[in-house]
Amino acid sequence: MSTISWKKIDWMAMVIAVLFAGSSPAHADGPTFSPRRAPELTEPVLVLPENPTAIELSNRDINRITCGGHRPVKDLIFSEEKGIIEKKSGENVYIKFLVQKDGSGTKRYRSEQAEIFVLCGAEATNYTMIVSPKDIDARHVILAGPKDNVKKNLSLFEGMDFEKKIMAIMQQGYNADYPDSYAIVSVNDTLPSGVQGVTATLKTLVTIEGEGLILKEIILSHDPEDESQEPVEVEEKIFLNRDITLNPIGIALDHSSVVPGRDTRLFILEQSITS
Repeated sequence: MSTISWKKIDWMAMVIAVLFAGSSPAHADGPTFSPRRAPELTEPVLVLPENPTAIELSNRDINRITCGGHRPVKDLIFSEEKGIIEKKSGENVYIKFLVQKDGSGTKRYRSEQAEIFVLCGAEATNYTMIVSPKDIDARHVILAGPKDNVKKNLSLFEGMDFEKKIMAIMQQGYNADYPDSYAIVSVNDTLPSGVQGVTATLKTLVTIEGEGLILKEIILSHDPEDESQEPVEVEEKIFLNRDITLNPIGIALDHSSVVPGRDTRLFILEQSITS
């Protein structure tokens, strides 16, 4: 097994670990690449236009569907008899399956399959989902942008090997300089950091359609309720847990500590799925 040291790379002050299949990242002489097997990814789900896609949604919790590329949800179509309620808000629509009760008052959660059609943006791009309600956690579904975006993204990385592709995407995230063909969603959801004295907020979700990749930008902040107000040392492997990421192939921190009054940015590159 070989590793690649990046000590001489000076274009950004980031620690980058790229994960393959095998063991966890090493940190001997600075950032390195090393094998690691990632767990199976279950969300978010990427749905392509004009391509009926079978997906599972939670029959208990509120699911979120986002029109990628900051396009507003124009319309949502489904059969009312399937017990679905929805609420649209800008580029997002939130889906909940109504719980039924039998004569004895026992709750029955929906399990029958349903079709949901979502129209995105002024062009009313159509997305068709064959939905199976399941007893799973809430899911986030991203509706990919126009097909031209896929072609643009593929051309951006044509001929580039895997390591360089990941480094390039991490640099784009660090500089907040993304091609217009990426689908960028502002999230601002709180995540369990797993580190005492540190709060984690998923700020941005960037989908690179065609490449099957999603970049998460997570803000790590010093917990204002932590009376010590001492810096908290962090490293990438702390955040390789299922509360933060399910299928990581790259992870990067821009600082090795979280201090009061300064945010630390964490970038995680994941493989996405389409069903």
